[in-house]
Amino acid sequence: CCSEMTLLHAPTAVTRYDPVDEFTKTVTEANLLFWGISLFQFTYSFIDNHILKAAQPPPFSIPRLRFVFGGVAVVHEVSQGTTASATTTICRAYLVEEFMPGGNSEFTKFVHNGNAVPWLDEDDPLYNLVQFLCFTQHVQYEMSGGLVFISDYQGCFTVFYYIC
Repeated sequence: CCSEMTLLHAPTAVTRYDPVDEFTKTVTEANLLFWGISLFQFTYSFIDNHILKAAQPPPFSIPRLRFVFGGVAVVHEVSQGTTASATTTICRAYLVEEFMPGGNSEFTKFVHNGNAVPWLDEDDPLYNLVQFLCFTQHVQYEMSGGLVFISDYQGCFTVFYYIC
């Protein structure tokens, strides 16, 4: 999967940012993805630590989820110049995410970023998963001293992975 940063100029015109702004915004987006991955792994460390200390395992299964991995792809253009710093310029920047097998399943919004409550109805087959995601938000908020939590969980459920 690959995404580009776009800017709305007029009610009907969508254009790209200039290359430097696009690169900056794309790197920021990638950094948010990396922080999200780290925070999610931190949450599992918290859970696993509590399970190890418990007298017996929980009477339910813990979903094992992960974020897709991603990175920034930069397209350079050769420019005319006499100094080493003027030999290339940034032409485009893309946020590239890994392809997940079975990723053609329906895209689902699990938790809205406005409230830490399940977005799906209680009779939805993925409702327990959504409750778990809300739980992770509470763990992240408490363990960070109220500084941070992952909001707006969304993604796809596949045979192989949960994708957040």
